Amino acid sequence: MLEYLVWFLWVIAIFAFLLQAFALLRGRRYIAHGFCKRVLPRIAERTPDDGWPRTVLIVPCRGKDNEFIENINAFCQKDFPGFRLLTVVETADDPAYPHLRGLSEKYAHMEIVQAGESYGRGQKNHNLLAGIAAAGSDAEALVFADSDHKPDSGWLRRMVAPLHGNIADIVTGYRRIRTSSRSMVPMVYTLFVGYLRAIMGDPAFRSLWGGSLAIRRSTFEELRVARLWQNAVVDDVPLAELARRSRSRIIFRSDCLFEETVAALTGRAFSAWALRQVQFLRYFSFASFVFVWCIQSLGVYSVLFAPLIGMVGGLAGIGIPAVVLHLLLAAGWMGLVAVVGRDARAGLPLWKWCLATAVCTTWVWKLLLHSFFSRVVRWHGIAYRVNSRGEVRSVQRFPCDRPDSENKEKRCSAPSR
Repeated sequence: MLEYLVWFLWVIAIFAFLLQAFALLRGRRYIAHGFCKRVLPRIAERTPDDGWPRTVLIVPCRGKDNEFIENINAFCQKDFPGFRLLTVVETADDPAYPHLRGLSEKYAHMEIVQAGESYGRGQKNHNLLAGIAAAGSDAEALVFADSDHKPDSGWLRRMVAPLHGNIADIVTGYRRIRTSSRSMVPMVYTLFVGYLRAIMGDPAFRSLWGGSLAIRRSTFEELRVARLWQNAVVDDVPLAELARRSRSRIIFRSDCLFEETVAALTGRAFSAWALRQVQFLRYFSFASFVFVWCIQSLGVYSVLFAPLIGMVGGLAGIGIPAVVLHLLLAAGWMGLVAVVGRDARAGLPLWKWCLATAVCTTWVWKLLLHSFFSRVVRWHGIAYRVNSRGEVRSVQRFPCDRPDSENKEKRCSAPSR
């Protein structure tokens, strides 16, 4: 009986492995050789400066880290004709406000919007809606970005080009993480973000990331995004779900990846950030959440129990073929790191990345399980109590105790999104 159970688990685990490997490989292939790199650059090259849509870039800001001024400077200096930059803060008491005032005096196209404190929706959604209201009705393209990233000079053109060429209704980018640390937590974070990036590269998933997102104003109005964000705790996950249901055209720009270097990250900070990701999925896309939980459960079986079965299976009376195949399953699952972590290895040995894969799989599975029962989202010093649909029911504010980085390359606190 035990042997039949082991064979059954192996079959469904190998199916999950093949499904995940297919999605990751197809996503990476799209990122490396996809439509964005073959067709879209021609649109940007052939469009005269007066032919671009009227574009408003909205950057919500909260607090200030070591790279904040440099990042906002980079947003101001985009190679894009006639765009407006709206930086949005809660109040003038925000630590970022004095620095934004100085930059707004230097750049005529930059404005500061004070959104006020939110008590009925996520603060980021509140800031975005305030920025959209300040953008006015003549904006034809809305672009959103997080203030803790530094874009290159051509980023805005690449984000708006698919909208201008009528190829997409919504455009998204993501981030690429590199780590110079040999500690386990930064490696786990690097793997998790790399996995999400590869999955986003698969056109079948059509995910969105609010840290780098562009949308037609007409699409924004047709989808009634403002109404969607009115009570929601987050911006991008519910928008992605709505866009998929409405069959909006989504393009992931693999050449719009924000580069990050992680030198130090605490386990507490990673858990807080990763828990938010799975909570958002749980509230706004429950079917996807259940699918991911099943895949991760089989992943835990593959990286923890399969090696154990391979090592002691003979003593338990399990046949040699089952023992060998379980060892191969464990090696294959952890070997997916060769796909996910190749860009960020930084000279670290492969065996350590494989160990990080096992840790990441187990860690995320635990957070998925925890999110089943969680109704409180903690984000940037604010605790949001939400219902099962991710709608904010109450807000509690407390001092933000996110630790600063021990290395100026990347702060040690949990990433914004």
